[in-house]
Amino acid sequence: MEENTQHSAAINLNDRFRFTVPFFDEKLNKEGQIVITINNESLIVFWEALGYKKVIDVNNNYELVLVKRGSIVKEIKEHVLRNEIRDYTKQINKKSVWAKFLERDYVVKKLFESFNTIEMNRNTGNETTGYLYFQNVILKVTSDKIDFIDYENFDGYVWEEEIIKRDFVLIEKGDCVFRDFIMLIASEDLERLKSIISIIGYLIHSFKNPSCAKAIILMDSEIDVEFNEANGGTGKSLIGKAVGQIVPNLFIDGKTMKSQDKFRLSALNGHHRIIFYDDVKKDFDFESLYPLITGDLNFEKKYKNAIVIPSTETPKLLITSNYVVKGGGGNAEKRRKVEYEVSTYFKNVLTPKEEFGHQLFDDWNEEEWTKFDNFMVSTLQFYLKKGLIEPKSINIDFNRLKIETSIDFIDFMDNLISKPEEYQKPSLPNVLLIDKNKLFSDFLNTKPNIAERISPITIKKWIDRYCNYYNIETNHYKSNGKVFVELNISNLTSENNHELNNN
Repeated sequence: MEENTQHSAAINLNDRFRFTVPFFDEKLNKEGQIVITINNESLIVFWEALGYKKVIDVNNNYELVLVKRGSIVKEIKEHVLRNEIRDYTKQINKKSVWAKFLERDYVVKKLFESFNTIEMNRNTGNETTGYLYFQNVILKVTSDKIDFIDYENFDGYVWEEEIIKRDFVLIEKGDCVFRDFIMLIASEDLERLKSIISIIGYLIHSFKNPSCAKAIILMDSEIDVEFNEANGGTGKSLIGKAVGQIVPNLFIDGKTMKSQDKFRLSALNGHHRIIFYDDVKKDFDFESLYPLITGDLNFEKKYKNAIVIPSTETPKLLITSNYVVKGGGGNAEKRRKVEYEVSTYFKNVLTPKEEFGHQLFDDWNEEEWTKFDNFMVSTLQFYLKKGLIEPKSINIDFNRLKIETSIDFIDFMDNLISKPEEYQKPSLPNVLLIDKNKLFSDFLNTKPNIAERISPITIKKWIDRYCNYYNIETNHYKSNGKVFVELNISNLTSENNHELNNN
């Protein structure tokens, strides 16, 4: 058995070094002794013949890499170059050359910098095409087709860390445990299922268009913001884990993360396609991520210069939270995120292990992994066909209203609007005319204990946010030294009215 292993290793080394040329000369001196000299230029050619190159990034820093199968790029450390010399001299039975090599350090910066440079052209696809990298093949995915490409024939480079450590086998669509899990996450609602499938497809599509980039936020559909309670356990993190089985992500534990830590992204590398903030706390500063979502990423690594990643190459963002994630508000926040409220099935009914009889991912056999891979490819196809489908709010919009105002103020306004006849303008029955100072005073009479914490300016903001939620047009103005607000309730839908009567 040992002899067979050694024989196979020898064959592999022969194959590895078959295109190399010697980097040393052997000559006899006057005394008839063999003198070995090592040529730096030949040494560079030797290493390059084995696939060693350098990559220069946008910050003008270089990395040593090994290019395999024509397109797979692997970062390497300097000692690997030295190991190649050891193996080569052993293979050709030249211990004296290895001894000569060790007399001085040939693995030096001036030689690295002379390696051929490759432009790390990462072919991430475009709006209509995506690529997924498996051990045996690259998948070129469009909305209605899957093509298979050998790594040797791929137009672009792939970081070795991007390659899924499984072979891809195309199968007919069938049952899949993870799809069943997603169905329960979506409350078995077809429209919500379409939304979460499109979200997964968006995340595993490595192409990024900064003009329409979104952070994906997964949260519980039931969050008691009034009592500041959120228990989790709904399966949000398992979606992040599933995405990480297809594209590499940088995992950041939101519970222990310090928002002011300037090195929190120090582990980020070029192969990461997603930054996964898992289980962030209620004080998580979403606004600080705005530049990362649509612009260039500037971050620091310890003992290194600041790094800049251009907007087209920055990772996408996935955030899970048991709380409402707050940003700066308004359109600036809204256009940078998609919020998906996860069903509480796995918190209130069964755990995933109880539901399926095993741990997702950890207990899968090869057949289940094949089904999973095919399902994930189908999510990419669905996204390429339908785009990113934003789900309808279940509770998130109303929870945000409660956070941005107060539950007492919402109750106060609900009562006010439920009795429109007290404020109606005779000529415009759908327009309510309200004296803001009187409204402020009336509200404080119901809750005198908060008088020191709010002001008329606060009330104006709360009115606007309340009316924006219920689709009520507002008009603030002054007249005869008084301040008024007109509320146009003609756009209140029957659904809004039902909600007002039940809040």
